[in-house]
Amino acid sequence: MAFPLDVVILAAGEGKRMQSALPKVLHPLAGRPLAAYVLATVRSLAPRAIAVVTGFGADAVEQALGSLDLIFVRQEPPRGTGDAARVALSVLPLDGVTLVGLGDVPLVPVEALQSIAAIAQQGRVGLLSARVRNPFGLGRVIRGQVAIATTVGKVRRVRLLPGDPPATRQAVDAIMAADLVVLGPGSWFTSVIPHVLVPQLAAALQATTGRRALVLNLVAEPGETAEFSAERVGSIPTV
Repeated sequence: MAFPLDVVILAAGEGKRMQSALPKVLHPLAGRPLAAYVLATVRSLAPRAIAVVTGFGADAVEQALGSLDLIFVRQEPPRGTGDAARVALSVLPLDGVTLVGLGDVPLVPVEALQSIAAIAQQGRVGLLSARVRNPFGLGRVIRGQVAIATTVGKVRRVRLLPGDPPATRQAVDAIMAADLVVLGPGSWFTSVIPHVLVPQLAAALQATTGRRALVLNLVAEPGETAEFSAERVGSIPTV
């Protein structure tokens, strides 16, 4: 069964790096605003609805892009990309799948968007990424436990997509019936934290009458747990 396709275009950003009073998505490329190319591409997918999130310079953006097939919704106050998507979803029907695009990225081919939409039709989450020579200043997608453990930089947060995945009944039952539940050892970011981010598992860990133990390596691993210690990890609130 195919679900209706809805599209969200994020066009609320200020674009401070452009050092211009013009909203980011209205900067011209070959005589047309950046967002105009994005809209032309998503229209070729024949979506049921297109919601455009505006914020900085909203009046100018809505006037420049205004069309009968667009639903404009304002993000006030600005609270980042995730909140912008949330605002858009609030005006769309609940029975479809949603493709979220960026109004300042005009060169994504329609075939790539079609592939993401096809993944969503299967009940999965699709994410389109690209390989660039120098990712400095860009968000990065890091795949695989070893890559996550050894990537240079600091982990700011860990989250799951989707944010509330269901836990298997067997896992919940095992936690509830166990005399001892052991978390770890393994990669802190890929083997331990993700489990407590699953709501049903977190609830089971709180409700179980069994004892709970967290197993950690006392020696920091270069590239993964540098600057970590048992005392620091122990200060993290328990579930």
